[in-house]
Amino acid sequence: AASEAGLQRGDLIISYGDARTFSVGDLQEATRSGSRGESVQVVFEREGQTLTTDMLRGPLGVTLRSTRQQP
Repeated sequence: AASEAGLQRGDLIISYGDARTFSVGDLQEATRSGSRGESVQVVFEREGQTLTTDMLRGPLGVTLRSTRQQP
């Protein structure tokens, strides 16, 4: 699902649907909330650029790792 939406390895997910993500747990909870299969907007950062994509709510089909960034 993530690759079909245009996400790539190393992308930093900022928000999923209406939920800001600060941890892997936040993202996992956001993918499970709402109605499975509904369209959600994902805001992510790639190489310093903020991008958006739409995808269907549900499992991303990727391995997640936590990354800390300074505010």
